[in-house]
Amino acid sequence: MSKQIYITYCSKRKAQNTDSTTMYLPSELYISPRIQEFIKFCKLYNLAWAVFSDYYGLVFENEKIKWYDKSPDYVTSEEYQRLLDITLIKLTDYDEVVFYYKLDTYHVLYRNLVNDLKKFKNIVLLDRLEMLDEK
Repeated sequence: MSKQIYITYCSKRKAQNTDSTTMYLPSELYISPRIQEFIKFCKLYNLAWAVFSDYYGLVFENEKIKWYDKSPDYVTSEEYQRLLDITLIKLTDYDEVVFYYKLDTYHVLYRNLVNDLKKFKNIVLLDRLEMLDEK
């Protein structure tokens, strides 16, 4: 039986406290409606989930990270390779990745990530959470 994880990408909209010592769970840090709806859905169906961060790479639901401000526009090729490597390591135990995105915020960085992950993992793209009900 294959092990599956649901992933979405980070957002510019984050918790207001930018104190560099405060640690956040992804559910606390990322306050955009897209991510909050994604988290709510994953919790409702007891799905493993994570958020891809432009700064940290893959962040699992129970991992705490510090507040950051990193736009996908400013991720260098070296940083991207590091983020990809971290993500692949963290996905070792998963056979299938369900990648949730919204077309209006689907940056080329995340498209590249999906294309690179496809070389190693079975990737399913979802642009509507309602589609998950049909699985």
